[in-house]
Amino acid sequence: MTAPGRLPADARYAPAVEALHAAGVTKGCTADAFCPHALVSRAQAASFLARALGLKGYDDSSIVDALADPAGSDG
Repeated sequence: MTAPGRLPADARYAPAVEALHAAGVTKGCTADAFCPHALVSRAQAASFLARALGLKGYDDSSIVDALADPAGSDG
């Protein structure tokens, strides 16, 4: 699944986020947005690393990838 329309087309980080999303490393801050300027907690960072490294034996289903910006400006 790609994330077209979920990132500004001219964002310099868009290709990296698309690759991480395609690889299953990041899921986005909501079902239809990424929040590239949001803070990342230790739990979120650990989930990114575990997914990137293919670690097994943990359940990260309760960890949201990024804190959504209440104003919606980071999507």
